[in-house]
Amino acid sequence: MGDFFVGYYILYSFFFIIILLDLIGGFFNRKLLYLKFQDFFLFLFLIAFYILLANRSVNVGADTERYVRHYENMIYHGGDVYGSDFGFNILNKLLIYINVSPQYYLFFLSLLFVVPVYYAFKKFENVNKVYLLWFFSSLFIFISMSTNVLRQGIGGAFIMLGVSLYLNNKNNSKRFIIPFLIAPFFHFSCLLAVFVFFTSKYVSDKIVYLILFLSILLSYLGFNLNTLLVNLPIVGGLFLDRMDGYLNDNIKGYKTGFRIDFLIFNLFFIILGYYISRLKGVSDRYKKYNFVYRVYVLLTSYFIMMFNIPFSDRFGILSWIFIPFLIYPIYEMNNLQYYKLKLFSVCLGFSLFLIFNVIGV
Repeated sequence: MGDFFVGYYILYSFFFIIILLDLIGGFFNRKLLYLKFQDFFLFLFLIAFYILLANRSVNVGADTERYVRHYENMIYHGGDVYGSDFGFNILNKLLIYINVSPQYYLFFLSLLFVVPVYYAFKKFENVNKVYLLWFFSSLFIFISMSTNVLRQGIGGAFIMLGVSLYLNNKNNSKRFIIPFLIAPFFHFSCLLAVFVFFTSKYVSDKIVYLILFLSILLSYLGFNLNTLLVNLPIVGGLFLDRMDGYLNDNIKGYKTGFRIDFLIFNLFFIILGYYISRLKGVSDRYKKYNFVYRVYVLLTSYFIMMFNIPFSDRFGILSWIFIPFLIYPIYEMNNLQYYKLKLFSVCLGFSLFLIFNVIGV
């Protein structure tokens, strides 16, 4: 386990040094040479991270060993499928068909996370992609999605790819829909993020904030949204299947109830996103920004409503994967007016990395 985290800390530190050098260059109004090779640096970071992921011990990530054992059971005992996640079941069957041994199982799972993430950040233009990927890797979900909640991590990575394709779509192509269609097949919860993404444009800003306020109030009063979802026609059974999986896990020691820590975290990025949306030039140059911002607020509202069940953070991931898309305008390469905000984001990212990944709060 130690080898994985030591390797990741070294990798993270290397790119943090690049970020610091870029900040110094920006202070003196100079651009560094690496900006011409951003795609290479993205590839370098993620290929190094992939090597760490694919070769990690099964003790890295609370669920890693369970996934490997389940795959072994499918090979040697004809084990069962994994609930409602059809894409994951098909993947396992395919790997068994081509005789992939359990020893190399993580090589394929890790690839399905890293590849969508790489292309999600690679698609951005006129934005410092290295900054953006580095900030994402500073969040605790980066490690969690890739080592712990593997199915949801893969589904979340495809959602990020879909959002990126949408934001960087210049010819009204509908290709961005494909990753959104793939994501729920790896984790059913991703269907909610997809639904919110395609319906939020019909919700006004005032309604979005009203929903947020009501979700906070109801969650504080102890309302359990899960009891409503499992009784929905057609999809209720799928929700029940998903929730039973969480509720039957070992939940000893998991904090439930109104989570003020999660609330503050998500509200902070709502406030930050609102501030960025009001910056001069953002609404003109990034016309889809407010749309993505509304999606984040609505998914945050859903997350807040799930505070009263165990493992509510797994629903938080649906909103947290949108955080990079809340801050990307401040990493515009040809604009120095956001320098102070960029400096703030670096301090914030490094602080979050220390708090959640090193100290382990």
